[in-house]
Amino acid sequence: MRQPALRADLSAAGLDVLPSTTHFFLVRVGDASAFRTALAKHGVLVRDCTSFGLPAHVRVSSRRPEENRRLVEAVQAALRGQGQAHEDS
Repeated sequence: MRQPALRADLSAAGLDVLPSTTHFFLVRVGDASAFRTALAKHGVLVRDCTSFGLPAHVRVSSRRPEENRRLVEAVQAALRGQGQAHEDS
C-alpha cells in the first residue's frame, strides 16, 4: 500500500484527507489530541497538529505497506471507539 492507496483507505473510512505532494499529509479528524491518543493505544503514532494551529488535524506519513495497513486498521478502530466523532467538528 503506497500513499495513494493509504489516502484512499483513509478517505473511505470517512476522513477528510488534504492534498499533498510530499510523503506526509494532513487528515481532518475532529479532536486531533484525542485521535492521536486513540491511535497510540494501537501502537500507531501520528502528529497532532494543534501546535501548528490546526487542532482538528493530524499529520500522517506514508510508510511501508504493512505499517500503512496497521495505521488504517488503527484508524478504523479509533473511529468506532469515538463514534465517528470527527464528523461533528
